[in-house]
Amino acid sequence: MDLKPVFHSFRRKLEIVNATHPITIFNTADSMAWGYPEGEATILATVPGDLDQAVLYAYEKGDEMLGGFTAPARRVSAFLSDGAFLALNEDGMKLFNAALAWALDETLQSGGGDASDLQLSVSSDGARLTISWEGGNAPYTVQSKSSLSDASWTDNQTTDATSVAIPIESGNAFFRVVSGGQ
Repeated sequence: MDLKPVFHSFRRKLEIVNATHPITIFNTADSMAWGYPEGEATILATVPGDLDQAVLYAYEKGDEMLGGFTAPARRVSAFLSDGAFLALNEDGMKLFNAALAWALDETLQSGGGDASDLQLSVSSDGARLTISWEGGNAPYTVQSKSSLSDASWTDNQTTDATSVAIPIESGNAFFRVVSGGQ
């Protein structure tokens, strides 16, 4: 099988090429790499001036992907290394959050307002994960799930404070903070 490379040199800007797609809501991000989408990908953003270098693309459930693979659910390809993710500006984070929400078939609305109203930070001391945030409206509900494919979130804690410490356990866990007690 002849596979095309999917990760290439870093770029500091991107060009939105499909502004009507639900996850394309802002137009800047820093340090994203690019790849060659295959199959029925919907290209959302490219390296400026080069439509062949896609930095953000998506597949709907049932779309054909690389090698004839059928997407079992929505898929988003965004080429972000750890360093690139940390380099995203505010609009880049909004774009990332919108892409994730679209892939999970969720909205960005979160109780008291848009989910981007909450600015989260996370730290760990090895035994506990501390999630802190600014913005939104109390009460806040910290929710988790063990897999992003799980249909629903589990409430862990509701608080008026703007941080929680959660014991680190084995296995995967994904967390979110919902403002307004929703």
